[in-house]
Amino acid sequence: MIEEQQPRAPAIAGSAAALRWAAPADSAPVVVLPTAAVAITSTLPPRDYVARALSRLPSMYRSGDPADLTNTEKAITALLAPANDLAAAMLAVLTQRNVDTAVGAQLDVIGVIVGRARDGVSDDEIYRRYVRAQISANKSNGSVNDVQKVARLVIGDAGTITTVITGVAASVLRVDGIALSDAVAAVLVELVLRATSDGVRRIVEWTGQDPARTLYWDTAGVWDTAVWFNAADQEL
Repeated sequence: MIEEQQPRAPAIAGSAAALRWAAPADSAPVVVLPTAAVAITSTLPPRDYVARALSRLPSMYRSGDPADLTNTEKAITALLAPANDLAAAMLAVLTQRNVDTAVGAQLDVIGVIVGRARDGVSDDEIYRRYVRAQISANKSNGSVNDVQKVARLVIGDAGTITTVITGVAASVLRVDGIALSDAVAAVLVELVLRATSDGVRRIVEWTGQDPARTLYWDTAGVWDTAVWFNAADQEL
């Protein structure tokens, strides 16, 4: 539901309405789920447990000819060959079931688990941001930091996110400096409201047009060309 297409009352100096909290436009997106999986897969090469075990054999048990192994070498090879397959499978699980490295269908599964189906998003990196934002929203305690973290994950690196306190249990989250598509705006509103505490009214403001032409009540604008920000306090 779209509302507040009309300008709000101007902020009163010294009142709660004048309080602001802004995230820098160039701040990096927050990594929601740091895990050991990325470090493991990036620093450890695939291990050949057979070769490692054979390399530790005393020389008396080695043939020196890969085509003519000793009985000890054959036994070790037979016993440890399955370990290589198991290790490869375990590394695949770490990479394909991790939000930072999963792609395609594997990323879809993670999204469904956390409550964010792909819904036609073809770009894995955009969908990955949405999944991270969903995870952050699910864990949010409703603080300004948590809500802005969710918004930053949804829109990416560009733009500035500002929170304006408008009263008791009421605030506006505004995205400046970037035009959002209807699809991105819908995800933004949904997840920001999900991250907001019960009983708190949070209005989300954004524009789908040239940010230089948009205005809100406490911004000087050129009236013959300017357009109002969009605003919503319910899912689109």
